[in-house]
Amino acid sequence: MRGYLIRSISVLFLPLFVLMYFGNVAASPHPNTEKSYKGTISRIVSITTHKSEGQTIVTVLGDGKVPEYIAKPLEAPPRIVVDIFCAARLLGGMSKVMEDSDIKIIRVGYHSQKIRIVFDVKGSVVPDFSDKSVDNELIITLKSEENKNKTKQDNTTNIVEKTKKITIVKKSEKVKVKDTSRDIENSHKQKAVEDTTATPLISETQHNQKVDYPDEDIKHVIKKQDGSKEGGLIKISPGERLTQMVKDDGKEDTSIFLKCLDAYKTKEWEGAVQNLTLYIKKYPNGRYIEKAYFLLAKSFDRLNTKSVSVKYKEIKDHYEDAISRFPNSEYVPDAVFSIGNLYFNIKNYYEALGYYGLVLKKDKDSILRVEALMQKARLLLLKNRKEDALSALDKLETITSEYPNLPERIEAKKEKAKTLYEMNKFNKSIEVLDELNKENPENIYKYPDISLYLGYNYYQLGNNGKARENLYRYYNTCPEREINHLVLNQIGDTYRNEGMVQDAVKLYRMVLERYPNTDGAIISKIRLAEQQENKDWVEKTRKEMGPPKRIYENIVKNSDDKKDEKNPLIQLSMLKLGITYQKEKEYEKSLAVLKELLEKYPKTSLKKELSHALMVTIESMLKEEMENHKYINIINLYLKNEKIFSMVNAPELFLPVARSFLYISLNDKAIELFNKADILLPDNEKPDDLLFSVGKYLFDQDNIGDALKRFDILIANHPYSKYLSEAYQIRGSILLKQKQYRLAADTFDKALKYPVSKCKRVRLLIEKAKALTGVNSKENALIAMNEVNEIKKDCDAMDYNIDQEMGDLYLSLGDFQKAFNIFSQVIKTTKEKSSKHSLKLKLAECYWQLNKKEDSLALYNQIISLNDPFWSNLAKEKMDEIQFKKENISETLN
Repeated sequence: MRGYLIRSISVLFLPLFVLMYFGNVAASPHPNTEKSYKGTISRIVSITTHKSEGQTIVTVLGDGKVPEYIAKPLEAPPRIVVDIFCAARLLGGMSKVMEDSDIKIIRVGYHSQKIRIVFDVKGSVVPDFSDKSVDNELIITLKSEENKNKTKQDNTTNIVEKTKKITIVKKSEKVKVKDTSRDIENSHKQKAVEDTTATPLISETQHNQKVDYPDEDIKHVIKKQDGSKEGGLIKISPGERLTQMVKDDGKEDTSIFLKCLDAYKTKEWEGAVQNLTLYIKKYPNGRYIEKAYFLLAKSFDRLNTKSVSVKYKEIKDHYEDAISRFPNSEYVPDAVFSIGNLYFNIKNYYEALGYYGLVLKKDKDSILRVEALMQKARLLLLKNRKEDALSALDKLETITSEYPNLPERIEAKKEKAKTLYEMNKFNKSIEVLDELNKENPENIYKYPDISLYLGYNYYQLGNNGKARENLYRYYNTCPEREINHLVLNQIGDTYRNEGMVQDAVKLYRMVLERYPNTDGAIISKIRLAEQQENKDWVEKTRKEMGPPKRIYENIVKNSDDKKDEKNPLIQLSMLKLGITYQKEKEYEKSLAVLKELLEKYPKTSLKKELSHALMVTIESMLKEEMENHKYINIINLYLKNEKIFSMVNAPELFLPVARSFLYISLNDKAIELFNKADILLPDNEKPDDLLFSVGKYLFDQDNIGDALKRFDILIANHPYSKYLSEAYQIRGSILLKQKQYRLAADTFDKALKYPVSKCKRVRLLIEKAKALTGVNSKENALIAMNEVNEIKKDCDAMDYNIDQEMGDLYLSLGDFQKAFNIFSQVIKTTKEKSSKHSLKLKLAECYWQLNKKEDSLALYNQIISLNDPFWSNLAKEKMDEIQFKKENISETLN
């Protein structure tokens, strides 16, 4: 169970690990440089860079004043981190790849209390830099490496010391910088947690969430600005060309259209819709009318992002209006793609797939083709068509093979690795992630989820060391990620798997301290409880949190039914609580909590574990009651929980109940439960009472073949069973009916070797004599009959007419006088007419064989005179037979 739980937790939370996508941000070619004094910054409007006199100057323009901020250099990898403390809008992260600059990439991340900007610099060290804020702008000036090389000395060992120290600009003492770093001392590994890195600019979204709309004008910064083809792929999409600025020629229509573009770029969607509508109305045949129609559709789409399910028809109409007016426009594929995204967002995946297919047919060589393939792959994953999704991702990878740093290519490979992980193809997933690292060694820092999934894959392969290394890297790279409460637990599990309990406990306790109201905290509590159950617990943990039972009780007690309605961790905690009660022999409580789990979560993914726990609990209850001979309690337990018994479907539960029904002579119910157990158990595990009861039932139902099978198993597997004698007897009776007389006689002999009552012995001897008669072994048959005569006086079997059976046997053996004597005695005490008629026929037969023919004929005539439809006809037939024989004899003599 322990090993299963460790794996099941990571699998259980796989749906919680969100799908990540990467956007790139570049400076708007037409930024709004107007100063805003309406308030403090809440988002970044633009980032521009330029070189001047051996320096790189970065200007960050916000939508308001830049307040308190921190700028600090970090060494590995070399980068500058700037935290601007403000009430930021929670927008998606963005990144910008730089060319011809000392900066490789600029990343922007939005958090609840700050905007974080990370400048990844080229080279092995952070260059000297300065920073200042002026109203809306934050200006970072980096000294060029080329300029530094002219003046620096040969000794380069103190470069880091020359680097600018952390600069803190304070305008109010009330602003506090939250310290999120706490060191974890670890003798087996470097510090687990250090606040040494910026949060990567990754927007976390699941497959079925809405498609985001990154700014077209600041996307794909690796493109050539002339939109030229390179290796068959135009890197500027139609959507990007649509939003490219036009030259201000001073004319009115251009001025209005520029306002439209400005509104679009600053995401003032309502203003964009109004301005574009005005433009279309005023200049129906204007120079920019084609762009205006397509921009209007996109603006109206963005304006109604939060009400797509209501407005989707109107949005679609705008796109279709633009397409119908300009069917040959270069912007048509982008509009078709947007309609596909519209259907994607309202979860009409069939239609979405069709529109993405149209894009792939219409657009053969732009970046839009890549985006359509990516969306198609995401959609196929949502439909759980993983193989088809992988095929689409492979195609995307082939198209982008000449652009290893293209964001869509990297995203596709990450998605491929994630999908392979979900398909349990861990080694293949690792291969894909390793390829990303080989293509660009810096990818592992730029895209932290590479480390995350490397960690997951290695964990599943049992390589705890490599799993830990990659998960640590992810945590240190992204200390503020919401998923980290789960990542820390996974790291703790790697220590636990290697028996390093103290280190594991440190991680679990850290999760409880830093993330108290998360799923990770519940997992940590479960893990700490398990440590105690496994006898390798830490005293401090037990003292603070109590024994496992209390831990699980608190988790269940503190759960919110509505909030945690589908939380698998609450279900797991209830299961663990039920098992804990079970171990402490509190079976009533165990059954109650396990039944509650089943009733609240009938579709729980823990159904298998729950069934096993219910079986163990109920089996223990039945065992206790059986030991105390409380058969009625057992039957009541079954009747109250019959559905659970059927769900668990375990022979360990059916057998005690069957025996209880048998004890109170409810044989039909007993057989019903014995039959259920018989189906579930292999032959070598079937108990003797089950085999005998089912075999006898089958014999009574004339299912001779299956009955013999059960008796054969009983005889072979239970040589000392109390049921053997009777089993041999029934088996012998079957063989006797089948006229296998020799086998029947041997079987009765085996039955007679067991100690049985005198009445049962009489019956066995008579059956044996019948079998011996069948093989003409009259001497042995008579020996058996003599023994019957000796012991029959001590048997008073009311349900078995011994004398009549003996008479029949003597008649068969040709001892007509003994047969006659027995029948004469029996007929005196027989009251039933049919039995008397039968005995008279047998007496008539004896008279005839004893050569008392007149007496024989007199009895036959007496029976005929009764005019009984059956017996009279039988007697008449016998008389006819006698007459026939006489006539044949006469003819022979003549």
